[in-house]
This record gives sequence, structure tokens and C-alpha cells, in this order.
Amino acid sequence: MTIGELLAYLYPEKALSEAVNWPPDIFALCAAVLQKSGAYTTAVTKWPPQNGKPMSASEWTSFIAGEGSKWRAGVVNKNIPSNIKNWWEIVIQGQTKSLDNLKNERALCDALLQLSAAADEACEGIGLIKKPDDKFDQLVEDMIAKQMNVGKISTLCEGIDTKKLCVLPKLHTPRNGITIRSLSHNLALCHVGEVTPSFVVSPMDIGQKLNLLIVPWSKTVLPADFSVAEKPSNGDYSMPEGFGFFNYKIRSGRRWPDDLFINILACSRETVGEIHGVVFPELAMTSAEEAKAWKQLSTEFSNAFMVTGIGEAVKDGGMGSNQVICRVPLPFPGYSLYKQDKHHRWLLDKGQICQYGLSSLLDKEKCWWENTKLLPREIRFMQLTPWLVMSLLVCEDLARQDPIGDIIRAVGPNLVLCLLMDGPQLANRWSSRYATVLADDPGSSVLTLTSIGMAKLSRCLGKPESRVVALWKDSTAGPHELELPCDAEALVLSLEMDYGTEWSADGRCSKNSAGNWKLAAVHPIRVNEWEKK
Repeated sequence: MTIGELLAYLYPEKALSEAVNWPPDIFALCAAVLQKSGAYTTAVTKWPPQNGKPMSASEWTSFIAGEGSKWRAGVVNKNIPSNIKNWWEIVIQGQTKSLDNLKNERALCDALLQLSAAADEACEGIGLIKKPDDKFDQLVEDMIAKQMNVGKISTLCEGIDTKKLCVLPKLHTPRNGITIRSLSHNLALCHVGEVTPSFVVSPMDIGQKLNLLIVPWSKTVLPADFSVAEKPSNGDYSMPEGFGFFNYKIRSGRRWPDDLFINILACSRETVGEIHGVVFPELAMTSAEEAKAWKQLSTEFSNAFMVTGIGEAVKDGGMGSNQVICRVPLPFPGYSLYKQDKHHRWLLDKGQICQYGLSSLLDKEKCWWENTKLLPREIRFMQLTPWLVMSLLVCEDLARQDPIGDIIRAVGPNLVLCLLMDGPQLANRWSSRYATVLADDPGSSVLTLTSIGMAKLSRCLGKPESRVVALWKDSTAGPHELELPCDAEALVLSLEMDYGTEWSADGRCSKNSAGNWKLAAVHPIRVNEWEKK
């Protein structure tokens, strides 16, 4: 494949010469060529480009930042800097070059790398931080508003079909290794296909400290809550003999504990003051109960978001659903609601059947798939503040990182919430290992949360039960096991924002804008003690 063939595939609707009028388009085109060819690795050899005169690394970073700033202004006043146009002309003239041989075309590589870097600099804070009287920001806001009319921001590009490639705002740059993600601070290149990424904006009035209430329900999970799924009325599942499907009964069919949740909220207010978010585990409630829980939360805390796993009962031998749902209050009456389906079914094998004591209900010589639908895959990044962009994962989606792992690492959300139906969240278990992967690259802070019922159900013969319901991992500290005391109903995690400097592979720094959530304190919520006061 030649460079021209790749560019023609990605940018068919406009003349290539016009692409320089919008930096995210140039970033997408150049980064795609560099990634496809592997030529981005030349950024750490014979670097930096000299541009007609000797330049040190620090001189080049100042030079490229200046070009990016001029480009940002030039988009508004229709005056694109000459260096940007000259570099793009080198790319256009090099379209006949083979991608396989691009590494040997030094001038062409330098043009692509400098265009990518200048576009990244031009888009500092794009989609995240609104600069006063910045007309470029206004253009971005207008683009975002158009996309929000259909419910999501799918790209920052103008001329590239979102079914082929998209660019989203970026929070973190990897600290180690070198990939195409290593070359930008503000823009994330996302390859689309079987997963649809989106970046949604739902602003909240939250400072740089966050009190997160985690409620690890169900309180009790019984072996009888797991059962063999009925065959659908319209035929078999067409599964091999060694496989079957299982159903799970949410909270053993018990009603939603209204009074207890209200008391947890009241006790939390007395313990820490304001609550900014409430998080439940996977399959904590039904959709009807979720609406009730939201009403209770918004009555007590009008400026708090809620994240929970919900499921629906299986009807007529069909397949149920397993989703994570997030509600975010709006500055005016109302809320934004986001749903994301689980991407991977849970597979119960012999070891897990024994671990959870299910062998009297499910044949341990078979493997049992969770009886849920697999719907088109989406991954959402939710910006609540300029320093809080979070994404949500459901259990197996953390462990089976294909096909969403690359997209999460590209955007680098600074908070990832993983809702699980799993055993205790110990530092030596699988959830900690995969949380560490995201904490290392791109540098996200990760919270995994299971129910106390599942934690207690998970028993190894001869060992006591564990009440470690959650685990926290960030980019600098080791994993923190979060245990629910026997006399507590929930935990409040107090998080604080810590800013640091991140470096791209071409030597540019993030200017102390890389925010990392750190765990500052953990507060047990003891409702019984509160009620006695």
C-alpha cells in the first residue's frame, strides 16, 4: 500500500490540500500513516529535525509549540502557517511512496511527525478545557453541539468518516515503551470497527476532590441464585455438549432496601459532608430499582452521579441483559443517562463452580456461559469536569481487553470504574493484575468493585471468608485492598487530584496538566452507630 492509497481511503470527500484547515484531521491522517508504516519510531532516532538550521531538542519543542499556537489561531483567521503548509506539501508529494519503505524517507517522516506534533499542540485542552475568548474553542464547541444532538461526540475530525477512524480528547500519555500513543498529549487516535467509541460531556460542579460512596450490594448471594437457563421456545442454543447457559437472580429476588439506602446516604453526609458519586457493583439491581435508587440519591445529594450494574430477568427462555448505567445531574432540573452493555459473557468453569459452591446446581464437568445478550459494542468516556473523565467496564470487559483495550489506552481516562460480580478483590487476583495494566499504560486510576455477597460466597476450603470488596490502583501507588468492616454497610473513598508532567516520545511535556486521582482516605459507613445517635 502507498501513502496515497491510505490517505484516499481515509479522506475521500475533500481535496487533501484543504485538510490543513483543521488540525485534528491532519493529526488523524499523519498518525495513521506513521502507525501503519511503523515509521513513528524514527522520532527517537536522529532527532529532532533541523528545519534548515541546527536545533537542540529544547529548541525544537519550543518551535513546534509555537507552530501549533499559530496554527490554532490560523484556523480561525484562515491563515495557516507556512511551515504547516510546506510540511503537508511534502506529504502530498510523497503519496507514491510505499508504507513499507517510509522509514527510509527521512524528510517525509520528519514532515509527518512534525505535523502530528504541531496538530497536537494546536489542540491543547481541546474538548476538555474551555479557554476564555478562544475562538478555536468555539469552533470545537459548535462541532460538539452538533454531535451531542445525536447523543454523543464520536470524533473531533471534520473530514474523516467515523466508521474508519476517529480522534477523541486525550488525558494521559504512556510513560514507558513507544507506540503511536506515545506521540501525543491532547489527541487520541482511535481505530473503529467492532467497537464504537464516544466522548460525552455532562458537566458537573465538582472541585478537585471527590467523595465516592461505594455500596457493595447484594449483601447476600446464595448458590440457589444460579440456575440452568431454560432453552428458548424457538429452538436450542446450538451449543456443544460441554457447554450450557446459566441465569442469575438479582439479590435473590428480594425487594430493593429503600430505608437502608436512605440511611446510608444520610450517614455518609454526616461522615464526610458532600458525596459526589455513588457506585454499585455489577448486577446490583434491576432497571426499575435503578430509577428508584436515583430518586433517593438525588433527593439527598442533588449534585452526585450514580453508576451501577443493572440486569433484566430472562423471559420465555430468552436471554437477559447485563449493563452498566450512569446518571449525571444537569445544572438545571434533569439528568443525563448513559448505558453500556457488557462486552463479554462470564464463563463459569469447574474451578469457579467449586469456588462458589455451585456444584449441586451446575454440572461442574461443563462450562457455563452467562445467559445474556451480546449487543453492538460501545465504550463511552464521560467528561464530568476538565479533570474528571471516566470510563466504565463490566467484569469480563476488564480481563478480556480485546477489542476495547487499545481505545481505552489511547484516550487515557483518569478514572476507570470496573463493576464486578466476583470474589474478594485481593491484590494477588486477576482484577488487580488487569487494573495494573491500565494504571501503567496509559496511567489511569482504576477502582474495581464487587458485592459483599459474592466476596463471601467465594470460599476456598479451610480458609476464612474475605470482606475485601474493592481494590484501588493508580499510576504511582501499589494496589490498595478495601475491606468492608463487619459493622459497616458501605465505604466512602476520598480522592484527590494530583498533577504531574508527562513526556511524549518526541520530547514534548504535558505542562503539568496530566491529572491523576489518588486515594486519600477510606471511611466506613456504619449505619447502626449513626441510628443510635
